[in-house]
Amino acid sequence: MVARTSWIPNGAALVIAAVLASLPTVVAALAQSQKPAELKLTQKYLVARCLDGVSVKSGQRSWKLSAAEHSMAFTMRNTPRKGTVATPASAGTALITFTIEAGHKYEVESHAGSTTFSSRVWERGAWAPVVRDRTADRVIKTQPVWTDGNCQPKP
Repeated sequence: MVARTSWIPNGAALVIAAVLASLPTVVAALAQSQKPAELKLTQKYLVARCLDGVSVKSGQRSWKLSAAEHSMAFTMRNTPRKGTVATPASAGTALITFTIEAGHKYEVESHAGSTTFSSRVWERGAWAPVVRDRTADRVIKTQPVWTDGNCQPKP
């Protein structure tokens, strides 16, 4: 019979060592899950109107948000190129809903036909805001709902 020199049972020391070794990873993951997500507008003609049913400050282009479902309403600033005859157009207001993850970085861009970008005249329904998760390198596809432009409380 071999005398035991430790109060820790056989094999338990290995389990304790493994738990202690993984502790920094667990703490880092927990900290990441508590960190707010960052959201910014990258298309210079895209204008945020509402975030979760509340008007946003004029000119605001970035936010820190909790991990949850959010809704945002956008319009586009029509600035026709000089020397072109542009038909007056209403850009409309597009409302999108998307879910974000804690600690991720997101960008909102606009998708539209190539002639829309070259003319800088944005017609309602011919463009759409799109949220891109830069951390996970994926696009969050949402179909916009076209509204009257008033901020609506989140349902």
